[in-house]
Amino acid sequence: LALVSAGLVIVASSTVAVATPDVAHASVPPAANRFVPMQHLRIVSTLKSRSLISIPVAGNFGLPANVTEIVANVTIVGSTALSGVRPYVLENGHIPTDALHARDWVVIAEKAGQTVSNLAHLRVGSSGYVYLQPSAAMKVLVDLEGYYVPVTDDVAAGRYIPMATPAVRAMSAIPVAAGASITVDLASMAGTPIPASASAVLVNLRVDHAAVGDWSVYAHTGARPSSVALVTDTAGQVRSNQAIVALEPGSRELDIWSRKGGNATLDVLAWFTGADDPVANDGLFIPAPVSGNHVRVLD
Repeated sequence: LALVSAGLVIVASSTVAVATPDVAHASVPPAANRFVPMQHLRIVSTLKSRSLISIPVAGNFGLPANVTEIVANVTIVGSTALSGVRPYVLENGHIPTDALHARDWVVIAEKAGQTVSNLAHLRVGSSGYVYLQPSAAMKVLVDLEGYYVPVTDDVAAGRYIPMATPAVRAMSAIPVAAGASITVDLASMAGTPIPASASAVLVNLRVDHAAVGDWSVYAHTGARPSSVALVTDTAGQVRSNQAIVALEPGSRELDIWSRKGGNATLDVLAWFTGADDPVANDGLFIPAPVSGNHVRVLD
């Protein structure tokens, strides 16, 4: 996933999502994974520090022991300088030397004091941990949105289906009052509606004329999570971030909540198949064949 934020292009994934050809009886690609969406859950909230963050994800937070990657929104709060957070994968008990000197980041603050969020794919090492390294003293929040598990056969649920166009706008510059939420029905949006069978959607939330504060996006019939989708740290700011939102069965409604208010625009980028969809292998997730590092595709 890539996000243009504060004038930067941040490649926020060590992996590449590959939609395999929809060919009858095609075999499942090696190393294929399916996605399992979750109601957003905060799994890390650190004190202000630059210490390595070790997150034991396998077998914890409702995740299975065979989880291969997690999808999480990573937020840095109150950075002390131009800084960011790097992801690492532990190999044989050590962080690879090339990873220690890599220039890949999951989130970057351009200057001291910023609060910035970014959606990231984070690989789980053989130890069952995810590792994040702040480059300066900062508070780090990690909000879990879903995870991947390996598959060897065709599956119904957990396949990535992009929209027919790069993005379908569900709503544009709708005011959201401070401490309030608005509801978006993805079944009635123009263009290609999200099918009732979908288990989750990938969206891009953009806010403008916003007061300083955090925003959340979540399933309409679910309780508002304590996690954040994005944060504005300057009055009147324009910011955007992606989120994967698990849908409640039979509902395609999302809520967008703002702590301090502003205007919200929501674009739908893709959806994930559910248990009632046909069994197939198109849209499975293939991790990039790298060890320890993200793959930089634009500099």
